Amino acid sequence: MTSRWSRLEDIGTQLEDKRSYRVSFEKFKQLASGYTPEVDLVTTVAELRDGLNAIGFKDENFRQSHFIRLNVLTRLKYSRKIRIR
Repeated sequence: MTSRWSRLEDIGTQLEDKRSYRVSFEKFKQLASGYTPEVDLVTTVAELRDGLNAIGFKDENFRQSHFIRLNVLTRLKYSRKIRIR
């Protein structure tokens, strides 16, 4: 799937996870056992793309937003309001 800003491709499941952290989904499994998403990933991404196009979203620097969590954490880290190990 491609759009003006991005391309989505299936990278398979053979890649090694190189993140420095691990996420546990045990709590989710307990709270939502048997849950099956109603919409698949490809459809969800297409709906997001179409919605952004419908409202005329054109901010090519959106990743610099002060509302993106990683940007917030980075600012807090460098202002020494939080410590990240």
